Amino acid sequence: MNIPSARRGPSFAAHAFICWAGEWSCEGAERVISGAASAGLDFVEIPPLDPETVELTAALGSSVLTGCLYTHIGTLTGCLPEPGELRAVARALKSTARRAAEGGVELSIEAVNRYETYLINLASQVSDLLDEIDEPNVFAHLDTYHMNIDEKGFYEPILSLGPRLKYIHLSESDRGTPGTGNVHGDEIFRGLKGASYDGALVIEAFAACNEAIIGATLLWRDVVGDPDALVTDGLAFLRAKGAEHELFEQPPG
Repeated sequence: MNIPSARRGPSFAAHAFICWAGEWSCEGAERVISGAASAGLDFVEIPPLDPETVELTAALGSSVLTGCLYTHIGTLTGCLPEPGELRAVARALKSTARRAAEGGVELSIEAVNRYETYLINLASQVSDLLDEIDEPNVFAHLDTYHMNIDEKGFYEPILSLGPRLKYIHLSESDRGTPGTGNVHGDEIFRGLKGASYDGALVIEAFAACNEAIIGATLLWRDVVGDPDALVTDGLAFLRAKGAEHELFEQPPG
């Protein structure tokens, strides 16, 4: 699925569990890919729920492995993170990044709210970890659902990362349809424009939820309603905000 030639800038995507399938199997993958193509998305985010090696990303033909690569979601010690823990994380990810580079894969570090991890909750903490890892194929990933919980706003954290930010989940405050909750779309897109962002704009919501991630996502009720409307309305909202804030540039001539 190619980006239309009339638009320059970010591509649009969605998590595979957004509504088309609750598991990544051959049958589920067909539904996801077909649904994404019909919705006009550029790609889908595949959840490797139990990956054994980073080579899986390369084998699937993907160039990016992103998410909470530094933690096991839901594991909390009840204590502040110790410097030794973060140094160990940086060493492990540095080694992983070098291995990933051999397969042409980049790694992205996602900040997650304090109820799901005690290690990295803020854009500033992602930036610090990137400094420690110090590898060219590692960058930052933000998620507006998590930002809504832990950041003091959306504009400044996005702007602070600048070119280090190459991936973002556009998630609503209740993980439902973007544009229907408390997440400030204008502040987000103003920040993305200021940071000259040209990465993916990814809808992450969970209408079809795999049992393996129910506990991690803490979804105990239907927050979506009509899953088809989630895709169409959510994508329309993101496109409109992107155009309003001039995130997409017309080609010269």
